[in-house]
Amino acid sequence: MNALTAYAPHSRKLEEEKENFWNELFHLVSCIPQNEMVVLAGDMNGHVESNSVGYDGMHGGYGFGDRNADGSRILEFVDGLNLQYIVHEAGIYVGDLCSWFCHKYS
Repeated sequence: MNALTAYAPHSRKLEEEKENFWNELFHLVSCIPQNEMVVLAGDMNGHVESNSVGYDGMHGGYGFGDRNADGSRILEFVDGLNLQYIVHEAGIYVGDLCSWFCHKYS
């Protein structure tokens, strides 16, 4: 099992910084063989919202707020690596929402 944690740049950061983060993370995760389990947990700093339209099968319909550009970037990352997106609410505060990703198995 490959366990990774990440903290994405906040939405107010420069696009270049966010793009660099996601490109590096994509490269890191894509180097892990598809037959190995990957668990990526962290604060991805985006709103994916609960509507899973366009991302069926990788997004279970849980989320917070309206989808924003950073939320779309999260879902594109998940789609590009054939991952499953899971939101875990650790407590009652919105700030406690945590994103988890793992490889989908057939």
